[in-house]
Amino acid sequence: VENLEQSCFFYENALGVKLIRRRSNLPEEASISCYLGFNEKDEGPDGAMLLELLYEYGDEPVETGNFYGGLIVTCSDVPSALEAAKKGISKLGKEFESIGLAKIEAEEEASFTIFDPTGYSIKVIDAVDYMMEA
Repeated sequence: VENLEQSCFFYENALGVKLIRRRSNLPEEASISCYLGFNEKDEGPDGAMLLELLYEYGDEPVETGNFYGGLIVTCSDVPSALEAAKKGISKLGKEFESIGLAKIEAEEEASFTIFDPTGYSIKVIDAVDYMMEA
């Protein structure tokens, strides 16, 4: 990510995840990792999800879009998740709006897509609908 604090703030407020652990990767590599999840149990081997955000030190601009196409997060109440995401994004302020990121698109009855500050997409979909598609 280009801005670790900004990205953590986004995920915590827009998706409701928590910072589980922060780690410096020095001296092996000049970077910091933040691990985010929905609860403390996510840290263990039986955890449901743990998202790593990686910030690399250096003068070179960060190349985004080459790591993954996006995330899919399932939930049992998409309308409530959408309202929470909208409230979370409103906390982010004009800084995010001006760069055109941290926005919600493609609202549907059982899903919506949100974009993080780096531009990656996160699709939030009804858990039952997702299981039926698989």
